[in-house]
Amino acid sequence: LEFRRVLFRSGINNRFEYMRYMADWNTVNKNIIKAADWFKNSDNSIFTLCYTVSPLNIWYIDEIVKYGDNVGVEVYLNLVHYPTHYNIQNLPEKVKDQIEEHLRNSIDKEHPIWNSINNILIFMKQKKCDIENWKQFLLTTKIHDTYRKQKYSEIFPEFYEVIKDYCENILRND
Repeated sequence: LEFRRVLFRSGINNRFEYMRYMADWNTVNKNIIKAADWFKNSDNSIFTLCYTVSPLNIWYIDEIVKYGDNVGVEVYLNLVHYPTHYNIQNLPEKVKDQIEEHLRNSIDKEHPIWNSINNILIFMKQKKCDIENWKQFLLTTKIHDTYRKQKYSEIFPEFYEVIKDYCENILRND
């Protein structure tokens, strides 16, 4: 009999706290490390981290893979399909191209997770961006930033540089 324990995660450090608003990364990180240690000594259990991929965090898949490697935990990638504005297929096409290039250059093709990443890239490009969903993603992000007193652009600066020309002044800080 095998037991599988999966912890759902959306990022690490301040990105985790942004996506899981009001959660504390330091507490979660300590618990992950404790659980990883406990499961390493278990013969019939597996501990994995499930990274839920959306437009908010797709750029940072390499970050969670490195984190999983560092703590000795397998990472499983899960896609958001609904609401549709959080579906990665609704990213602008040029943004998709940059994501693909970034991930292909940042993760070793021999890594056990590479096939999953490649499948996500294929899925992402199967459909063209629905501009209304993209606008809804930007608007929803802005609304959350306003009431939370946060800025997506500051917490996800690398990806914001990629998308800023496609934000139609909704997320812009300038």
